[in-house]
Amino acid sequence: MPAWLLDLGNTFEWVTPVALLFWIAQYTVLAPWWSQFTGTWQVVLALVITAIYIPSLMSLADPAGFATFAQTNWYHWTALFIVTFSAAAGMGLIVKWELVRRERKRTGRALLPAEMARRITVLETENAALRQRLGEASS
Repeated sequence: MPAWLLDLGNTFEWVTPVALLFWIAQYTVLAPWWSQFTGTWQVVLALVITAIYIPSLMSLADPAGFATFAQTNWYHWTALFIVTFSAAAGMGLIVKWELVRRERKRTGRALLPAEMARRITVLETENAALRQRLGEASS
């Protein structure tokens, strides 16, 4: 494999988790993601993906030191935590979406994000029409 291709791969291996962390910071500034189901899980999954990169980034940063570190208990506990966190996040997402689907089926309420977005659009249109009528009535 050409050396430039390895360098490119190594570069992207650093860029990906940095970009994900930047996205989390940007999302935090632009939207209150912690107050909604979809936003919370987007951030959780971005953190999971970032955590998955930790061992390979450690090996890129210091290959000789990583060979020694990879044999320690700290490394094994770190890897176990990352894998457990990843599995829990994935299963939690599946369970939560299933609960949302069942609640929607049981009550008929619009709980899915796409349905909520459509409902908000309808309400905003109705609100604009009412504001216009109110403006006409007061003039």
